[in-house]
Amino acid sequence: MEIRKLSGVPAKIVSILCATVSLLVFYSAFRGAFPPLIQRSGFLMLMVPLILLVYPRSKKSPTHKIPTSDIIQAVLAFAAYGWIIVDYGRISSRIKYVDPVTLTDLILGTLATFFILEATRRTLGWILVILTSIFIAYTFIGPYITGILSFKKVSYSLFIEQFYLVPEGLFNIMTGLAATFLFTFVAFGTFLRLSGAAKYYMDLSLAVAGKSPGGTAKVAVFSAALMGTLTGSTISNVVTVGTLTIPMMKKSGFKARESAAITTAASTGGAVTPPIMGAGVFVMAAITGIPLMTILKYSIIPAIIYFLSIYIIIEIKAKKYGLKGLSKQELPNLKEAIKTSFHLFIPLIVLVVLLVMGRTPFVSSASTTVLILICGLFRKETRMGPKKILQSLEASAKNMMIITAVSACAAAIMGVITITGLIMKVTSILIMVSKSQVLIVLFLLGIISLIIGMSMPITLSYILVSTLGAPALTHLGIPLLAAHLAIFWFSQNSTITPPVCMTAFVAADIAQEPKFMRVGFSTLNIAKMLYLIPFLFVFTSLVGESIWGPLRVLIQTFPLLIITAALTEGFFLASIKKWEWILTSLATLFFGLGLFVNGIVPILVFSVLGFLSAMAIVLIQNRRLNLQNKSIQHQIA
Repeated sequence: MEIRKLSGVPAKIVSILCATVSLLVFYSAFRGAFPPLIQRSGFLMLMVPLILLVYPRSKKSPTHKIPTSDIIQAVLAFAAYGWIIVDYGRISSRIKYVDPVTLTDLILGTLATFFILEATRRTLGWILVILTSIFIAYTFIGPYITGILSFKKVSYSLFIEQFYLVPEGLFNIMTGLAATFLFTFVAFGTFLRLSGAAKYYMDLSLAVAGKSPGGTAKVAVFSAALMGTLTGSTISNVVTVGTLTIPMMKKSGFKARESAAITTAASTGGAVTPPIMGAGVFVMAAITGIPLMTILKYSIIPAIIYFLSIYIIIEIKAKKYGLKGLSKQELPNLKEAIKTSFHLFIPLIVLVVLLVMGRTPFVSSASTTVLILICGLFRKETRMGPKKILQSLEASAKNMMIITAVSACAAAIMGVITITGLIMKVTSILIMVSKSQVLIVLFLLGIISLIIGMSMPITLSYILVSTLGAPALTHLGIPLLAAHLAIFWFSQNSTITPPVCMTAFVAADIAQEPKFMRVGFSTLNIAKMLYLIPFLFVFTSLVGESIWGPLRVLIQTFPLLIITAALTEGFFLASIKKWEWILTSLATLFFGLGLFVNGIVPILVFSVLGFLSAMAIVLIQNRRLNLQNKSIQHQIA
């Protein structure tokens, strides 16, 4: 849904309200967060009315002004969430599930639940509203279902109490994340982007990779990884990076669908690359209780593997098509690019240092957002005056609107899961269906993530699947972090997997490729490691107690990436002939099996077999190329 394009007094009022929300969140970061119920209800008290003012009720609603009906709804929403603050003394001291729920609580609690659904409908459409409504309906129809999904009857009064008067409902940890460091991390990316970092990051990527064969595509990989630190969003990444790199790739010799697919795959990687990996990584830290820095640490090597796989495919495509890099005249000077962009890396470096030192993500991200303003003073082009700062504060709040709706729906769904005991029921079903086989459970969760992800944002897909599915993996002995990281990576698949792959469709539009689905299938090939890495988390030492486990996986994966790229591209040193496919397939199989076996001897055996198969391909193709060269020279002579 598109936001209203307001002007005059309404635009100024909305701008001031957005800036106020941003300032209040930063105030609570530096001065200390308010009590959970006040922090979270106060956040929704401001953000939900803003959503109702900024997003039209329907396509027929005016976009240049705010209708009276929307103003009335905004006031009612303000009252519904604000009542928690007004009556906080009673609400905080009442005995849960014992003290009565008043008529006022029932009315305002109903309104609060309704406005969450309405805000979600306006920002994300009907699908997520329907899904959340199904969960809410399950609270009341569950007792009438026979079998494992049945539970004890829940009265409407208890439902409102669970959703509105206790911190386990609408104001649970999901809303708490949105009201604290999710907001400040989004603000960090917004301030960095509006300071001009995108241009400098792109220049640096061009200077580093632009000269090599297929350099324009490699620029897309580097810049997408860097842009991921600004957005953590795949579609935002595609729009920011693809607008420049896709036309460059097409001009240098890549097909339109390949240009779009490479950008889509690289931009998807931006959402799994530390230090900012989208909202899901912060949710993971909150759900699991695992420190954010630990999650980021174990996400570095998987991100390297993923981007390396794309880079190798680009290298093989460049040789296959005989492509060259950009000329020296078309590229920025590397030293100059580093010199002009270094000050914009300082906030990122400081952010990582603060997290390593054990500072909270809330304080770290808020502090480094302020640091962006200071570092921006180093160059005239990146200085942010009062007008730019106000614009950034406003943009931060607007960028949080969809995340707020998602977080609130996630809070509602988790409230239902809590009150109905659904986690244990789903865990039992998964274990029963899979017959306690980890591989089958993981495969089922991958399919579930894909299906659910087609109809909802990545973050909510991760929240839902991990909440219901991760306990089944941990019950079968998989470490908590490995289980959640696997599901987190699975949740990214829906943006690139046909038939619903919105990120690929956006890239196809930029590339002017009319057959959108072809881009989806091309992306499927280029980003195939996105499907394999979840299995690496669960079945290898990628999440190990020492650094040697992840490093071993990285070293073993490298030859697999090369030979797999050759297999799917049909090209190694030269085009792979029909009978060479056998050797290439064998090498892929041996290197793949070497990743998933334990013990030095089995690893060595499969690695040696893989290398022998690969070397056989090299020797055969070298001999063929030499014969071809001699034939050409003979013809010339």
